[in-house]
Amino acid sequence: MPSVSQVIAEPSIGEVRAARVLGRTVAARFYRSYVRRLPLRGDERVLDFGAGPGLLARHLARRLSQLGGRVVCLDISERWSHAARRALRRRDNVSFRVGPVTDLPSQSFDAVVCHFALHEVRPEEREATVAAFARVLIPGGHVFVREPVGELHGMPRDEIRASFAKADLNEEEDRTTWLPVIGRIFTATFRKPPAAEG
Repeated sequence: MPSVSQVIAEPSIGEVRAARVLGRTVAARFYRSYVRRLPLRGDERVLDFGAGPGLLARHLARRLSQLGGRVVCLDISERWSHAARRALRRRDNVSFRVGPVTDLPSQSFDAVVCHFALHEVRPEEREATVAAFARVLIPGGHVFVREPVGELHGMPRDEIRASFAKADLNEEEDRTTWLPVIGRIFTATFRKPPAAEG
């Protein structure tokens, strides 16, 4: 099976610096409020798919630190992963992987967070990526998705739903909102069916 990758070039030093500043200032509330709304107990093992410089992982790590939860930051970019390691070096409940999600072991996460990352995956690889989400989740685990779905930026909402349905991940809730500059955003929760009893 071909490896799944995201369509991104390694970021420039300027992009990394800009992300760091935005993540600590303007965008901090954007990430923090999203993480606060996630239905997490605090003891989960969570995959941050397409973690970039760790802007979301910072808030996930804080949320999970009270009850022993862990965050694994996954990105295909060495430079973004390095930036995330640097930003989160004081967090002992965060680890880092560079590579595609298809390389991760089966049933190794309670939850996957896909925040503004799926639309960066090559269109022909998106279904395989979502299928990998399903594979790495434990039965009953969740995928939390937030993606831009505007015509000029993002991917169609129906395509997201179809990919998750094909992977047998059941949509539990969704909403579409609008943000200045970004446009329409689709936020949804998908669940892997629990293991059959017997």
